[in-house]
Amino acid sequence: MQRYLVISILIFFTGFANGQERFGIVDFGTDSSKMAVGIYGGYHLGSTALTNRIYLDFLQGNFIERETLDKASKRLFKINRVGGDMSYGLFFSQSIDTLFGKTGFSYFVNIADRFHTDAVFTDDFFTVAFYGNKSFEDDTAVLGSFNANYLHYQQIQIGMIKTNTNNSILGFGASFLVGQEFFQLNIPRANLYTSALGMQ
Repeated sequence: MQRYLVISILIFFTGFANGQERFGIVDFGTDSSKMAVGIYGGYHLGSTALTNRIYLDFLQGNFIERETLDKASKRLFKINRVGGDMSYGLFFSQSIDTLFGKTGFSYFVNIADRFHTDAVFTDDFFTVAFYGNKSFEDDTAVLGSFNANYLHYQQIQIGMIKTNTNNSILGFGASFLVGQEFFQLNIPRANLYTSALGMQ
């Protein structure tokens, strides 16, 4: 009984959740037109420490200035997170005149290519990666635990949308995923000692 309650709650709230996607199921609707075809794309980047300036410089292949790194280093915690998602796709939707005697229904088919990456790193890892190990002379930098993941997959989604007379929209979809790439790097413990004599 408890399992059915949890499943029911999850199904109810999936109508409101977009998983941090700006383009959601309700965007597949046909509005006043009979049919709609569209292309979309987007990306999200986030971190507990890294700034937008670091992202831009890295993605554009620019040199990352010391001032930019210093701003990010002030935001560091012992354990930090970074992640991002990118997707693009094509959808088709068409309104249905009546379904079970009711109006306002449409169906959609969505095909998308999706990427996800995330990493967990220590403040020492950031310091060694961007500043080098000089500040750890005669000391040990804690580089683990370090964890990174990369996923690339395709999604085929079909579903229904109901537009009510008060302009509220309800929708659901079923997805079929085709995994293409998965990479994981997990370093639970790693330390780097730097000798004051320049020898490790």
